[in-house]
Amino acid sequence: MTDITEQEIKGFFELLDSRLEEKKKILKHYSKILAPEFNLFNLWYDHFDENRVSKIIAFFLDPKESHSQGKLFLKEFLKEIYNDENENNVDELLNCNEVMVSTEHKTDTVRYIDILLEFNNCWTKGKYIIAIENKLYLSTEDQSAQLKDYIEYLGSKVKENFTMVYLAPREKTISEESLPEEDKNKFIESGKLKTISYEDNIIPWLHRCMLFSEADKVRFFLKDFEIILRKEYLKEAFMGANETIMDFILSNEKYLQLALEIDQVLTEEIWNSTDERILKAKFGMILDDIIIEDKDLEIEKRKLYKSKNIITYLLEPKFWKQHYIAFSFEQKKLLLFGIKRKKEDKNKTKVSRLEEYLKKQFPEKTWKVSEWFLAYSTYKDFSSKEDLIFWSKVYKKDENLKEEIKEYIRKLKDYREASL
Repeated sequence: MTDITEQEIKGFFELLDSRLEEKKKILKHYSKILAPEFNLFNLWYDHFDENRVSKIIAFFLDPKESHSQGKLFLKEFLKEIYNDENENNVDELLNCNEVMVSTEHKTDTVRYIDILLEFNNCWTKGKYIIAIENKLYLSTEDQSAQLKDYIEYLGSKVKENFTMVYLAPREKTISEESLPEEDKNKFIESGKLKTISYEDNIIPWLHRCMLFSEADKVRFFLKDFEIILRKEYLKEAFMGANETIMDFILSNEKYLQLALEIDQVLTEEIWNSTDERILKAKFGMILDDIIIEDKDLEIEKRKLYKSKNIITYLLEPKFWKQHYIAFSFEQKKLLLFGIKRKKEDKNKTKVSRLEEYLKKQFPEKTWKVSEWFLAYSTYKDFSSKEDLIFWSKVYKKDENLKEEIKEYIRKLKDYREASL
């Protein structure tokens, strides 16, 4: 612990008091114009149920609905479902002559599928169905044989031409009662069953839809919906006094050190406010913003790979066929980055020219090779609680951090895949 003077402590609290007073004045002056705490969804948030949310999602998935954005939102959603597969499946579904979207679709056994997408007159598939089972809360229980019945129903309608999607909070898993483990693994392996979450898929989908929408009214609605889901799943809230204090402390490394030395209890408060799940989702949104804002990078797709303790964001530059640019949160609280193979290489083949190039571009980094990574290095080590400044930059989607990440991507991309 370093020595801090009485003057430094006094200056710290004077600045903090000034920040709080400034915020009060701004809110008082502009609240009538900006209504910063107003959100359309607050009018019925107390009755925020699965049917309402399913209807909203279905509305934006339907190309014929009054949002007037055609298949834009549907396309982005299909990317979330088929993020680890060939894009031909997405393209074919988007080119089907007719897309019909319904909610509470009644099955032969008098069950009700939350959202049903029917793609008619497809090139090779003929008819294809995507069914979505929406579990809004972690506490929502699966019904007995629910997914088993849904999958059998879909198979009776279109044989193999279907995908069953299980949408739920990230920590919720399919129960044995709804679908036996052996069957679940079989359907996941065959691609007939997909699991997606609000944190990793729906919130990023809404964010992209909001950015891409050309209609202001639609964009405002999407933004409000995204905020409500962030509040529910990422535990975000409008910045009141407590959040203003935390934002002030995390805005400057010196302030952070002062706060920690004034009161050690604050360490836990700051760490708890930067939940890993929130930050990983925020990091993905930073990547989305970079891809959308900087077309010169020519990143065609951003994919997400998840396993039990790993979340990897994969960027696919134009003309890259065998590799991705990857940012991977590993189980040992590491954020790795590098060039990842699309196919595992048991021999861990090294490319000397690439290694030389990376050492020149990132002289402070040590590079390694694995079965899946052609080359990787550590971007950040989160084995301790000392890197709160970085976490705060991720949380606030800091522009300087965004530029740094963009530069890392640019350097990796500039080594042409043809040379690998």
